[in-house]
Amino acid sequence: MGERGPAAAGLVELRTSVTPEIDRALAHMVQLSGVSKSTLVREALALHLVLMGAMAPAAGDNIHPMRTGGRGLAALRNKENH
Repeated sequence: MGERGPAAAGLVELRTSVTPEIDRALAHMVQLSGVSKSTLVREALALHLVLMGAMAPAAGDNIHPMRTGGRGLAALRNKENH
């Protein structure tokens, strides 16, 4: 896996692992939406923290969706569109 660039302004890098089932579900959502896995994870985490009362709802307002840049998923979308 290649090195990633610096985190976007205002973001803190968080590394974690997920189960294969979660990874497949995320990959499917990326295919459907074109939004990156990292954006989907940030949105899900923010929503969970709001629901748990650990974060104010407005705190998640600065999550901006990013399009996926994954070569594999982009190739898969191209195959499905032909």
